[in-house]
Amino acid sequence: MLRMFEDDSKRALHNRIRALSVAVCIALITVAYLYVPQKWLLLSKAIQYLYFLPIVVAAFWFGLRGALLAAALAALCYLPRILWSPWPSGYSPDQFGEALDLFIVGSVLGVLADRERRRSQQLEALNRQLADTYRELQDNFQHLRRAEQFSAIGQLAASLAHEIRNPLASIEGAADLLRPGAVSDDLREEFVQIIKKESKRLSRLLTDLLDFARPRPPEYQETSLAAMMHSVANLVSVSAAKQNVKVRVELPPHLPKVECDPEQIRQVVLNLTMNAVQAMPQGGNVDLRLYPHNSSLAIEVRDEGPGVPPDEIEKLFSPFYTTKKDGTGLGLAIAQKIMIAHGGLITVDNQKPHGAIFTAILPLHPSTARKEAAR
Repeated sequence: MLRMFEDDSKRALHNRIRALSVAVCIALITVAYLYVPQKWLLLSKAIQYLYFLPIVVAAFWFGLRGALLAAALAALCYLPRILWSPWPSGYSPDQFGEALDLFIVGSVLGVLADRERRRSQQLEALNRQLADTYRELQDNFQHLRRAEQFSAIGQLAASLAHEIRNPLASIEGAADLLRPGAVSDDLREEFVQIIKKESKRLSRLLTDLLDFARPRPPEYQETSLAAMMHSVANLVSVSAAKQNVKVRVELPPHLPKVECDPEQIRQVVLNLTMNAVQAMPQGGNVDLRLYPHNSSLAIEVRDEGPGVPPDEIEKLFSPFYTTKKDGTGLGLAIAQKIMIAHGGLITVDNQKPHGAIFTAILPLHPSTARKEAAR
């Protein structure tokens, strides 16, 4: 309230200064008009037309009322010399009509100024309304975003509880049976292995969860993805051979180096390749391809497994969604986060007659890609 009062006081003072400026302008024109010799008719006429200037300014500042007041003041200062001067000196009754012109010009300009002022006020009101609406939409968006975050946290907690409950139940059951004299030595060793296996599963789950919740920012350096693809293929080939799966690498010549975090991108390629191998328990081929894609490089992993059902494609990158018996459901979610941090993305498609294609699009210069996306 105090601020509004201060604004009104400043506005009133500003208007008084403007009104005084118009009055002083009319006074100066009148002084010049009265003291110019009547024989200098051309100069006198020029000064006479100067009366229109403060009227125009008053119309612009104050609208119709201000223009008419300025015209009245100018007429009062203009008419005496006509009334008290002999017409043979150069004046005529037509000059009374010129005094009327001051009111006509002031009226027209005042009406136009008032109309423009009302239009400006309407636009300002509309702008304020749009600003309020935009602010309200932003608030609603923030509420929805927080609601989505809380929902995601709830789903994450429920999934995490489910994933932890099963290993804990196995560990608890095995521990109960390890009491002295409860089972034979052979079964005791089996239960010890169960405890170790489930403990490792819990450890892997927590590690993946931390990687998903607090991903490390990429540390960029120029990297040869071609060498990385061969390294991943060699690493996976041993376990793949046990399932009668052959990992093949297809690379075009003269591929450019890419700006990325080599450890994180290696993790993405390894995850996609291992998933492809595990999707073919009966054997087959996994093809790793690398090719230019606009201003990016595309890392493609093809398998000959059953493919991905269309209704499950959107769920693949959701936390804790998995079709594997021993999977945590965080591998693809982490891989997608890594690619997004690099300015890229992982897409999924099915190939005919069977198999899935995972494609990771990696910009050659992720920092530039992120700046352009921010614009």
